[in-house]
Amino acid sequence: MKYFKKIRGLAKQLCFAEWDLDFTCLSQRSHFCAVSILALHSNFVKSKGNIQNLFHKTQILQLLQQTIFDVVKQLTVDATFLQDGQWEKDYANSMRAEFIKVANMIQTLITGYYELMNTSNGKEKSLNSFVVCAK
Repeated sequence: MKYFKKIRGLAKQLCFAEWDLDFTCLSQRSHFCAVSILALHSNFVKSKGNIQNLFHKTQILQLLQQTIFDVVKQLTVDATFLQDGQWEKDYANSMRAEFIKVANMIQTLITGYYELMNTSNGKEKSLNSFVVCAK
């Protein structure tokens, strides 16, 4: 919230694009799991990886509303053809051993995500992106 308030004081317009966590087909599930693993890794293993947090689009819309931004455009962009899903899956798999350092409860959650992520038919697709523009 503080971050959005600070932006509000500095910018007249804000455009936000992020992975859409509402995956629309099962072939996007592995990418969803991969980005979830990477966000958890950043928070529990203290990584400086590309993915630090995940936001659902409703969270972004609420933050914008709370900081008096008016949403002027909102859309979903087809990003299923991008290679990011496979790249992020590979990266998540490469750091699996690092989760040995986290609490058992988190290890259990992570193991579930890894199992879901690595159970696929080999035709994974990237998540779509959501875009929000506000003034």
